[in-house]
Amino acid sequence: MRKNALRRSKDVKSPSAPASAAPSPGPASGGGGGAGGELIDPRLLLQMLVQVRKGDFTVRLPGDRMGVAGKLHDVINAIVHLQDQM
Repeated sequence: MRKNALRRSKDVKSPSAPASAAPSPGPASGGGGGAGGELIDPRLLLQMLVQVRKGDFTVRLPGDRMGVAGKLHDVINAIVHLQDQM
């Protein structure tokens, strides 16, 4: 895991709506299904959710994931972005 892989929203463009293309099939473990079969890093997700729970709505998951993992990152980032706008 990369150190400090979470990003702040001011470093990232506003999230757009997720693409409507069908997701790539991936392993049942929630893998990306993309090249390299990326998986969701539970430690990174936990780190982000802890920051959100503390009221920091500027954190974002990396936007470079592929497949299902990438779509999950996009959706979670969009939800946190909406909360930041309130």
